[in-house]
Amino acid sequence: MGELLFDFGDGGGPDVVGEPLPKSMTDSQRRLIRDAFDLLGLKNAQEQFAVVEELTGVHIRSVHDLQESTARTLLHFLGSRVKNAHKKNTGDTWADRDEDTWIDKL
Repeated sequence: MGELLFDFGDGGGPDVVGEPLPKSMTDSQRRLIRDAFDLLGLKNAQEQFAVVEELTGVHIRSVHDLQESTARTLLHFLGSRVKNAHKKNTGDTWADRDEDTWIDKL
């Protein structure tokens, strides 16, 4: 019969070909995330990791766990948080809207 299916000989599996390893976040992403956390007043790692999980759905235990694609998502949502951080919220959806309506533009 010769060759057996899934018989790798050395006891290990074959190397996965064609699937690149996830990239760690870039230095520029790290700086932008750090700046956003500073603007939001998030100073300790536990608070920051909780926000990462809340905004991206990814639980990290170390900064080195944050992948480039997750950092990109995090930066998008942190940008919104920073934009709205100092905005007064009245609780009135109409008064708190972000954009003008066609009536406002008249």
